[in-house]
Amino acid sequence: MSLSNAINLATSGLTVTRQELDVVAGNIANAQTPGYTSKTTARKTAIGDGRTIGVLSNGTKRSLDMHVQKQYWRESAATEYTKLMSTYLHRVDQTFGEPGSANALDTGINNLTKSMQALVTSPDSQVAREDMLSHAALLAQQLNTASNDIQTMRQEVEGALNDAVETINHSLEQIERLNDQIQRYSTDGSEPSALLDERDSYINKVAGLVDIEVQHGTNNNIRINTTSGTTLFDREAVKLEFNANPNVTAESKWDSDSSKSSLGSIMLVSDHGNRIDLTSDKSFQSGKVAALVEMRDQTLVEAQAQLDEIAAGLATALSNKQVDSTDATVGAQTGKAVDLAGLQSGNPITLTYKDNGTGQTHTVTYMRVDSASSLPLSNDATSRIDDRVVGINFSGGMASVVSQIQADLGANFTVSNPSGDNLQIVDDGAANAVDVVALSASVTVTGLEDASGKLPLFVDGGQGNKVFTGAVEGTHQKVGFASRIEVNISLKNDPAKLVQYGAGVGNADQTRPKALYDALENTKYVFSYKTGIGSAAQPAEMSVSDFARQVISYQGGQAETAKTRHSGQQIAMNNVQSRMDDISKVDTDGELAKLMELQNAYSANARVLTAIREMLNALMRV
Repeated sequence: MSLSNAINLATSGLTVTRQELDVVAGNIANAQTPGYTSKTTARKTAIGDGRTIGVLSNGTKRSLDMHVQKQYWRESAATEYTKLMSTYLHRVDQTFGEPGSANALDTGINNLTKSMQALVTSPDSQVAREDMLSHAALLAQQLNTASNDIQTMRQEVEGALNDAVETINHSLEQIERLNDQIQRYSTDGSEPSALLDERDSYINKVAGLVDIEVQHGTNNNIRINTTSGTTLFDREAVKLEFNANPNVTAESKWDSDSSKSSLGSIMLVSDHGNRIDLTSDKSFQSGKVAALVEMRDQTLVEAQAQLDEIAAGLATALSNKQVDSTDATVGAQTGKAVDLAGLQSGNPITLTYKDNGTGQTHTVTYMRVDSASSLPLSNDATSRIDDRVVGINFSGGMASVVSQIQADLGANFTVSNPSGDNLQIVDDGAANAVDVVALSASVTVTGLEDASGKLPLFVDGGQGNKVFTGAVEGTHQKVGFASRIEVNISLKNDPAKLVQYGAGVGNADQTRPKALYDALENTKYVFSYKTGIGSAAQPAEMSVSDFARQVISYQGGQAETAKTRHSGQQIAMNNVQSRMDDISKVDTDGELAKLMELQNAYSANARVLTAIREMLNALMRV
């Protein structure tokens, strides 16, 4: 070996050692930097003319397991999903209150029923009357506040979706910029590790927001899809848009038909201007965005529906009276007749008949509307599942009502208006194809005096103290009613009407107080399965008080389940994070040990050069 070759060997050793020292220094300096992966270097022998002429660096590599990284991205989406669901369901649970607590809705209803009991005991007590009105007002305020809280959350979620879309767009733009640079530096097979780390940091942001799959290609190129198959990045970033609603209310709803939707949709916009509704396509299955959409359009809508059902149940139970039918006979035809006097928009007429050919019993609900534009009605217009709902336009008078019902029932029935507001339906007589089993109406009492004892204690404050009738003109009156429910101002001005339901009724008469208490506490009603209580096959049938208790228990269970799921998911996330750290995180102690090795290697190479210099000096002295 010549001295010149020895010099080359030692010099290359110093050069590579300095490069490795740079890597170690970078690792130590970035040990606490988020997203930084530990870097390593490898050496290879430089060979010339069949002999060793030096040492070369084989490049810098990241300490990274791509399989674990992909698992990390999957768990990130799942963790952000469960985190948001748990956070908001906890807030919803707090809004409804802990069962029996001072601010819980069931406590408000319990206090109202207790005040009703006190009024039954002492109907002539002014204190008892005012106490009942006070508790009714407090309960209405609780419902108002709870409804406003739910819509505040929906507004927050709408804003959070807008922020998430902006973050995704920014991250994808940065991924595109970095990907271009990475491509330029990767053509010779090298790994631009710092750029790769930075690109991954933006992928991490996207992964927490939406569920993604990352495919790696040549020269460190990547493609990003959602797990449902929507491409977000393929050399170029897609552009997302979100049309946020700045004023979300209980009436605001999302619809796949943009002309009917009053809430934002996430749209993918192509370079050619084509627009794809990713919300409608359900492109996001996990991640924060999926949780936000579910919270806005399902979970919080259900919570609002529960509040509205409680509010509507309170108003209807206390103000609606059941009007039963009388037997009717026309020759051989038999049936029923019911008085529809006072029937309001949204009030139902219920007909039950038997098809003697099949032996099956059928129920039809004819619901009053006052405008043809409200027709037709869906079967969801009532809470029952065993009925067929038909809207009847009353604007044309009883003759028109009879004609509409006759057209619906067909020739096996005869529908008529024998007098006044009476509706008569009889069967086909001797033909015996059908039998009329029952006919009744539920009529809202609008005034403070009625022989039934019912009265409109609660009214729709958002519609000028209009009596709640369940009207379906335009938007169903029940939607958002919890935010508008108030105590009837007429009762506040005349508390005696809580007892005196008509002329000549005594000041200490218990009839009305008993009727109100029984309606709220003892009478069973069918509640919509869309509230999450009961099911489509078997909707909940219970008192208003029991329904409120069921709702509060349901929300508590939802919050606890979400908390448990998030805790389990957090464990999975922590496990993946631990594996990532074991592979990619800088081991400071190990780097310090490596630093000592490099110091020794550098000194050894320098010593070789020193020895060569001494040898050359000795040679020069000869």
